[in-house]
Amino acid sequence: MLQLYKKAQEGHWKQYGELRTTLTELASNGAYYREFITQSDWFHTGEGMRAFMFLGLSEPDNPQFVARMKRFAGLYLNEDPEAPNYDPVHKVIKSIWNGSRGR
Repeated sequence: MLQLYKKAQEGHWKQYGELRTTLTELASNGAYYREFITQSDWFHTGEGMRAFMFLGLSEPDNPQFVARMKRFAGLYLNEDPEAPNYDPVHKVIKSIWNGSRGR
C-alpha cells in the first residue's frame, strides 16, 4: 500500500508542477514549484500537505522525505532565496498568501 501511495504522491507533484492555466495567477506557471504549492493561504496549504506529512511519518528515515521536509521548513525560515516568506525583523510570515515562490 505504501508503494502505491508514494507513486500517487509523486504523480501528484509532477502533475501540479506541469499544470498551466490562465484562470488563476498562482498556477500560471505551475500550481506547484519544486514540489510545493506556489501560493495559498495557510489553511489550504496545510490541508493539501496531509499526504506529504503522512509520507514523512511512514518512513521517517527516508532521505528523500527528510530532504523535502527540510526544504519545506526552509520556505518559512528564509533559507530559500526564491521564497522570501519570513520577515526576520518582525518575526512573522509576511502574508497569509505564501508558498514556494514566496509573496
